[in-house]
Order: sequence, then structure tokens, then C-alpha cells
Amino acid sequence: MQVEKNNFNLLAATASALYLLMLIPFLQVGYGVEEDSWGLVMNAFEMQHSGIYHASRLPGHPIHEYILWLLFPATPFKYNVVSAVFAAGSLFIAAHLFRILKIQQPLLAAIALACIPVVMISGTYTIDYSMSLFFILAAWYFIATKNTMLSAVMLALAVGTRITNMYMIVPLFVYLYSNKFNLTCFIKLAAISGILSVIFYAPVFMQYGKSFFDYSDQFPYPNFPKLLYKSSLGVFGLVGVISIFLFVFFAKRFSFKNNLYIIISIAICLLAYLRLPQKSAYLIPMLPFVIMLFSEMLTEKRFMIFCVMMILSGWCFGIALVDADRGSLIHNKNSFEIQGQSIAFTLTRGNILLDADKRNTKEKYVTSVLEKCDTLSKPSAIISGWWYNMLLVHSGYSSVNKQAHFIFYCDEDSMQRLLKSNYRIYYLDEQEVYNDLMFQSAFTNKYAGTFFSKIVE
Repeated sequence: MQVEKNNFNLLAATASALYLLMLIPFLQVGYGVEEDSWGLVMNAFEMQHSGIYHASRLPGHPIHEYILWLLFPATPFKYNVVSAVFAAGSLFIAAHLFRILKIQQPLLAAIALACIPVVMISGTYTIDYSMSLFFILAAWYFIATKNTMLSAVMLALAVGTRITNMYMIVPLFVYLYSNKFNLTCFIKLAAISGILSVIFYAPVFMQYGKSFFDYSDQFPYPNFPKLLYKSSLGVFGLVGVISIFLFVFFAKRFSFKNNLYIIISIAICLLAYLRLPQKSAYLIPMLPFVIMLFSEMLTEKRFMIFCVMMILSGWCFGIALVDADRGSLIHNKNSFEIQGQSIAFTLTRGNILLDADKRNTKEKYVTSVLEKCDTLSKPSAIISGWWYNMLLVHSGYSSVNKQAHFIFYCDEDSMQRLLKSNYRIYYLDEQEVYNDLMFQSAFTNKYAGTFFSKIVE
């Protein structure tokens, strides 16, 4: 039995190491496509120079933010490799958790989880998703091995990474109850994880007071097509979505009673996501339980095929935004429009490769903006929106030209004051739309012009 366990440990460690090596080529290009990734870099810079804690976005992500501060000065590889290491660690701990829970083909299931497009992509750039997943899986692993103390610590670290992970206490309680753990175990889990979570968030509360209870929600609730894409193709890729729909029809009898913690975990993650469904990656905590669910629903052979389809999904049959400034595809003759955005299907590139393409496209656009800034001869305010953090990081945390002043978004009164101070006001591509959305009023075009063409006198 010990030999079998040692062999499994070796196989899981080997798979994790190979997975980490596979991520390395994606770690060099910038800090990712999300503005939050570049905001984390800016935040580490502010923490370094002020010497005190700052939240990159409320209600804060203190564990991840402190780690990035510790690793400052930032480089793309140094910061991105943090995510990659935790992603590889998630594969390793998932394999052991699945083995304890008697999930079919536990190592293959763990590899499938790690290769779901949104999970793999999150392991290639500066963001807290893979760290959060690792701590969630670790909390479940230690509960499954009846080590309540370590489970509580891991749950607190998960909450300290993303506060929404506190919802995991509910399915953990259901699991404890179903497995006849005594009430003392749950009280111990709740008390220790609760106390540690409060300690982790104490710097946030001390710095921001009641603002701690705010959360980032700068854009309106997504329309239905966008919501549908983000929660399906954006998570699993086309092959993954097809495999889910296909194998649901081949499900064997499923015991809800014996797997209630799986159902509750998925339901809670979905409810938390639907409250603010801005990013596909918000569904990552749900994905281990999706793998568990299909293990319970399918025969071993069908489950193996399901896992293989999940592994392949990120590498082919991709659907991507066609946009010269921020899209994965610059042009495509077979593109079609959804809600004003040009979308195209590509056979040879899946979500993982398309994300890398998008990072390169955005890098080129930011470089072109900074080159344009060198030509400015008068004070200019540039409404930058989702480009703001990326521009500041690329320009060394300040404007490259003393005439160029990057601003996030700008209300109407501020625009009027800028014009009275003899500033020209520009907006980067699409930011006039989002500036108006931010302030719920159509005024941006009245005072500002596009950065690469019109000049507002």
C-alpha cells in the first residue's frame, strides 16, 4: 500500500512539474490581459514606496498583495511565476484530494482540472486565481484527511486571497456532517479560519475603514450574450462545453444525498458569480466540483474521455474578439458581430493560445500610445480607462512626457476645469463609451477627442 502511495506521489509530482514547464513560455509577455493584473503591479509599487499596505482593489486581496510586495521590484516573469507555481501546486493537491475522495482516475482528473482553459490561463499571469484555487483545494484535502487545524489555516489563506472564498465554509460543513464528524470539528474549523481571516484583513480595515465593505464594480451588469459566453466558452472552451452537454446525456444514476457537498459547492459558486459576473475566472472555485460531479455521473471509460476532452479544449476551436488594439485576432474575414463586438472562430488556436495573442496585441497598442505621447507639445489629459495601469507600469509608474497626464476616468466638472487650465483632453479607443457609462451621462465627446486623430482645442 505504501509503495502504491509513493508511486502516486511521484506521478503527481511529475505531472505538476511538467505542467509548470508547459506554463513557462507564457510567463514573459507582460502581466496579463486584465487591468487588475497591472493594478497589482502598481499597488506593489505604492506599497514599496509608502511602506504601508494598500489594496489593489477593495475589499482587498492581502495574501497575494503582500507576496507581490515581498517580491518587488516587479518583472513579468517573477510575478507571473507565482501564479504558475500555485497552478502546478493545485494540480498536485487536487490529485491527492481526488484520490482520498475516491474520484475515478484521480491523477487524470486533476490534470483535466488544471487544463480547463480558464484555470490554465490564470496560471500564466499576475492575478490571485490560482493561489486562491490552491488554498481551497488544500482546505478540502486536510478536511478529507481529518486534519481540521490545517484545513482551517488553508481556508483562512483562501479567504485572505479572495474574500468570497468564505462561502466554502458551507459545503465544508455539509461534508463534515455527511461523514459523521462531531460538531467540535466544525466549531474548530469555523473559529480558527474566522480568527485568522480577520487578522489577514485587519490591515485593509485599518487603512480603509468602512470602505473595506466596498467592492470593484466599475461597469454595468453584463448583457445576456456576454454573461453566457463568460460562464461557458470563457471557462471551458468550445470542446469543453460540448463535452459537458454531451456527457450529461450519458449520466448514470446519481446519488444527491451522498454527494450533497458537491452540489452545494457548485450552487454557492454560481450564486456568488451571478452577483458580479464580470470575469470567467470568478468561476474557478467551482471547477474541482464540476470534475467530481462528472466522476460520479459517468462510467470510468466515459469519465476518462470527458477528462481528455477537457485537457484538449484550451488548444483548439477557439472563439475570440477581433480587434486591432486589444483582441486575440487582428482581422478575420469570417467574423460576426454580437452586441457590437466582432467575434471570430479559429480552428487551430484555443483559449490558451488566444489569450497569449491578446497579451501581445495589447502590448503593441500601449507601445504605440507611449510613442505618440512623445509628440505632445501641450499639456494633455488622456482618459485611459482599462489601459491606465498598463500605461503607468510601462512608463515606469509616471508619464513618459511631462505634457502627458494619464487619467483613469474623468467626470464632466473635471473636464471643464482641465479645459480652463489649457489642457487638451483625449480618450483612448472605446474609453469615451466607458467614461460615459462610469458617470451615467453622455458628455465625453463634447470635451474630448480620440487620441490618435482628433485634437480638441
